[in-house]
Amino acid sequence: MRTLFLSYSSQDREHASLLAQGLASHGITVWQDQQQLHAGDRWPKKLGEAIAASDALLLLWSRPSSQSDFVELEWITALALKKQIVPCLLDDTPPPSSLAAVHSIAAAPLADAVGKIINVLAPQGPTGSPPPNSEKIISQLAEVRATNPSDVLKELRQIQGSFYQAGRDIYIGTTPAPQPKTLLDKWQAWVAIVVGLLTAVSLIPAIRHTLDSPSAPASASATTPSNQPRQQPFAGSIWTAANNPLPGVKISLLSNGTALATTQTDDLGHFNFQVTAPAEADITLIAQKEGFQTEKRYTNLGNTNFNFTMTGAPR
Repeated sequence: MRTLFLSYSSQDREHASLLAQGLASHGITVWQDQQQLHAGDRWPKKLGEAIAASDALLLLWSRPSSQSDFVELEWITALALKKQIVPCLLDDTPPPSSLAAVHSIAAAPLADAVGKIINVLAPQGPTGSPPPNSEKIISQLAEVRATNPSDVLKELRQIQGSFYQAGRDIYIGTTPAPQPKTLLDKWQAWVAIVVGLLTAVSLIPAIRHTLDSPSAPASASATTPSNQPRQQPFAGSIWTAANNPLPGVKISLLSNGTALATTQTDDLGHFNFQVTAPAEADITLIAQKEGFQTEKRYTNLGNTNFNFTMTGAPR
């Protein structure tokens, strides 16, 4: 039997209950008792254990949930545990940038949403197989002493190396303590310093000659500013609510209100850009196609796996 951890804002409790009932009718167990989980001083550890024991995390995403510290901690913990996350959209609030490439599902109509959630769930792994690194992550959560969710997030972020993101991976774990220096390490360090000083002394005449020369060229080692525009890729795919590729979608990219480029999705629903702009610049993507609701998404250049779904326009 599949088990889902249902993450949602208390303001969306009615939607959560209806969705849980629909999934239960298909034999899926839904874990949603937030009051029990968040009671007591050790609830961050309980949170990690509950998510680790689930097959996936179903994220009910809305404006209230985007402002909830509880919800943020839940989906971040799921990423750290490398659990599948299924965002279910209740309104047009953009999902977190860390989940921008994850396939999202519209929450309405309810029957369709239940079917789509079941279809996108990854095949169930071996029974009882724990997620990688789960014990280390849960032990770190057990060390948290804060009880307010916003304070829990702050405490995790204050532990050096314990709470950070690289790509789509979230890492929770303390940085190993530095090992004491051996006599060999210290001797090698002193040798390196002496060699460096001797090298610097030997270069002094050449440096003086260069500075005295009126035609001295500019240093070839000058670095290019990090915000200097450069060519960067941006690509992804667009799907229908029935998980079919959507061709012929007009895709426009804007930065600070200025149009950067425009293209259309191919027969496989794929789009691809090469854009000249500052590194990882914030951009707005607008997707338009007749018969579908216009989508407006926020992301950064350099993402080559930006996938999302377009829903049909109301009749």
